[in-house]
Amino acid sequence: YLRNVLSKTSGFSFVFSKIFFCFILMVIQLAILIYSASFFLEVNLLSNLFNLGLILFLAIFLFIVVGVFIGYFFNSQESVSIASISFGILLFIFSSLITPKEMLPTFFSNIASLMPFVILENKLISIVIFNSPINFSLNEILSLIVFSFVFCFLIVIAYLKSKHTELR
Repeated sequence: YLRNVLSKTSGFSFVFSKIFFCFILMVIQLAILIYSASFFLEVNLLSNLFNLGLILFLAIFLFIVVGVFIGYFFNSQESVSIASISFGILLFIFSSLITPKEMLPTFFSNIASLMPFVILENKLISIVIFNSPINFSLNEILSLIVFSFVFCFLIVIAYLKSKHTELR
């Protein structure tokens, strides 16, 4: 409320500035981590920096958008924390870190292969470990684009909902 009284800012610019600020913070953190891994662990991450940067850009944007949506969708910090942890656990369970896709039933394996966490994890592994270029399939690109647009749309709806309940 005080922000709206002191400086009138449109909802779009406020949400965009949140996403942009989080993006800048994550880029700085990842730059420090990549530099530290290159220097202290003697891992050659800088040789394929463009591909690595593209994958990290997609991952950062997608997960920030999901986080902003969760933040606007729920009313209290406790419910945001529970929803974030639940969403993270759901992504973690369907990733290949806990359960390999080959062990899942066919239906769940197909769903898991289109989840953004799995797509980005596989691309990151192929870039960092095998030093290969990015080869996206059409399904993977469409999946990432659809997830991004869906969560951007859901942010708008959740923001308008929170704005509507704020005015009451």
